[in-house]
Amino acid sequence: GYDSVSCPNPLTAGAMIKKVRPKILITDILMSGLDGRNLVKELRATKEGKNLKIIMISANLEFNKPGILEGADAFLAKPFQMEDLLDKVKALIHS
Repeated sequence: GYDSVSCPNPLTAGAMIKKVRPKILITDILMSGLDGRNLVKELRATKEGKNLKIIMISANLEFNKPGILEGADAFLAKPFQMEDLLDKVKALIHS
């Protein structure tokens, strides 16, 4: 029931967010070209990213510790069920 847009290159995510203006960003932490934590920091420094809801995902549970995901609104461990992702999306949309 949600529209989605994918961005295969994290280095172009900022430009895509300015263009599309999503309500939620779902990003992995470890990506080729840019660490997801750095992406979040960069986005939070922009007008478009300041209030963007962000879900960080990772298979490494070490990332789900206080302070590590600074700037993210939620964390989801991989592998995950689609229902778990949808629950996080719903919670953030209504927060």
